[in-house]
Amino acid sequence: MHRQSVIFVSLLLIIAIAIVAVGYATGRGPLAVVSSGISRLTAGRRTIVSRNVTEETKATAAPEISGGLWINSEPLTLKGLRGRVVLIEFWTFACYNCRNTLPSLKKWDAQYRDKGLTIIGVHTPELDFERDLDQLRREVAGLGINYPVVTDQDYSTWKAYGVEAWPTLFVLDKQGRVRWTHVGEGYYDETEQVIKKLLAEEEQARRAMDSQESSTGSTVASGKQTEVAVLAGGCFWGVEEILRDVPGVIDTDVGYTGGWLENPKYEDTHHSKSGHAEAIRVTFDPSVLSYEDLLEKWFFKLHDPTTLNRQGNDIGTQYRSAIFPQTPAQKKTAEEVKARVDASGKWKRPITTTIEPASTWYSAEGYHQDYLRKNPGGYTCHYMRE
Repeated sequence: MHRQSVIFVSLLLIIAIAIVAVGYATGRGPLAVVSSGISRLTAGRRTIVSRNVTEETKATAAPEISGGLWINSEPLTLKGLRGRVVLIEFWTFACYNCRNTLPSLKKWDAQYRDKGLTIIGVHTPELDFERDLDQLRREVAGLGINYPVVTDQDYSTWKAYGVEAWPTLFVLDKQGRVRWTHVGEGYYDETEQVIKKLLAEEEQARRAMDSQESSTGSTVASGKQTEVAVLAGGCFWGVEEILRDVPGVIDTDVGYTGGWLENPKYEDTHHSKSGHAEAIRVTFDPSVLSYEDLLEKWFFKLHDPTTLNRQGNDIGTQYRSAIFPQTPAQKKTAEEVKARVDASGKWKRPITTTIEPASTWYSAEGYHQDYLRKNPGGYTCHYMRE
């Protein structure tokens, strides 16, 4: 054997031994080390960067995240996260480049979560051993990841987003539109600036919308005149299930309002800890369904408005009957309808429904949205009375 061949074979053996040693020393295995090396070598070639924030009018709606196993969180949906900026990272735990992005992701999660940012790690496995769910849980814990992680074993979410490489980041605004994309490592400062911009941008947009609704009571969406009603009548699951099918209703969103705690979670609303009511935000077409009819023909019939801070077996201020008028005109209508229902004699006890000032709306967690559609036969104490 020629000397050069001996040297070449020796080098290959040394490299192979090093790969095996590093793989087992880190608990990732030799194949993962090879995969990481390839990923790192090709990252520069495959990196595609959105160097500017996509304008709102040009931004497309992000595809919904397909169902998978959720770690660190109850199941989430993008619809349920409306009102928050969302960063989605496609990653896999053996990817070298993915691990290099983690310090920035964890920092942003700690710094901006309470300010309106939700980070979701979509774990799409590259190699077979990365499909091991127990190993994934160990990796998530060992890497100190506290934000939600969802598995994408069949690549359905990966394909829906058109992803081609690990890691890939998508930043969504509070309307669920993709405003920034980055593939590979780097551009951490630029991505953070996008997060800050979208958080501030949406706050400005919300103030503008509040101002518009205060003067007109309606908004124009897709050429259609719409109006928003915010109502509370006990557990929001049952209220949403009835109102979603009312002719003229365009969209429903369940959430929390009327309290003092910022960014409440479901557990915060119990035992009157936050002052918030479980409520529903109804977007409707006033040319089909009037606010007056929504209250008189539906709201005051789908729950018992005479039981103070209670619906059925659900007891607490979070289950109170309440109307949150969004405009002076809605307030006037709500007072008139309440008085009319109270005087009608249909209820043997006085109406306890409160008419409260409109306050900040907080969408509930994703698993609460469309709950009874996802869980047919689930708990509800709501039904229509004559």
